Amino acid sequence: MLEQDIHLSHYYLISNRNTETGEFIPFELPVVMPTAFVCNCDEAASRLISQLSEKGIRVPEDISVTGFDNSIFSSITVPNITTFEVNTEKMSSVAVDALLSKIKTPAEPVGMIQVKDGIIYKDSVSSLNFK
Repeated sequence: MLEQDIHLSHYYLISNRNTETGEFIPFELPVVMPTAFVCNCDEAASRLISQLSEKGIRVPEDISVTGFDNSIFSSITVPNITTFEVNTEKMSSVAVDALLSKIKTPAEPVGMIQVKDGIIYKDSVSSLNFK
């Protein structure tokens, strides 16, 4: 969304964690449901799919759900969760390089560093047909 300069309204952000304890809490689903949810991790996506299912909402037939991190939850949830692969080894390497660079030249700004990874397509999203 940042790359496409798409504004993100806070209306679309749904908390799934207790801010004091960090524990998962049930999603407070919006009155007007979107066509898709993008979750911050696969466990959150798994919990959301369960909550939607309890309300009779089918994934991906009614709503698409994606996760992030390609954890075990993406494979054990039905339907399997389309997710975003996180290359933690590459991220760690880039972070260490950035820290070492900052130590050598403290006045030099580091800026934003992107580590490109990819989508792992599974079963929790439906196709969009644009006419």
